Amino acid sequence: MQVTLIVTSVIFLLPWCGWYRARSRATPTSSCFRRCCSRHSPDGQLRAGAELHPFGTYFRNSAIVSAATVVGTLVACVPAAYAFSILRWPGRDLVFRLVLATIMLPFPVVMVPQYLIFRNLAGSGRCSP
Repeated sequence: MQVTLIVTSVIFLLPWCGWYRARSRATPTSSCFRRCCSRHSPDGQLRAGAELHPFGTYFRNSAIVSAATVVGTLVACVPAAYAFSILRWPGRDLVFRLVLATIMLPFPVVMVPQYLIFRNLAGSGRCSP
């Protein structure tokens, strides 16, 4: 168990090591290096990291996407769960089986049709999903 945790921790730390190596390889002619006092000073390292990787922007984008996912899931799933558990209507069992079948499909099966739908709706090569 401990070996698995150690290996997983090392795997998760590898991107941080690459990020640190990229920051420490800044050349004196790069704009990031010129704005920072020295690449070896702690203050310069922090400023270089903030310019190369704006953590605040990444955090805000992640929070927005996470919140939208949670809200969307709640808005879609709560009424469906109510309709399947409380309400009695003809064809309910068939629709429930279809919903379960689509949930159990693995993502690679859905990936190509989903790409084709998004390509036809929004066009490929754009920053849309």
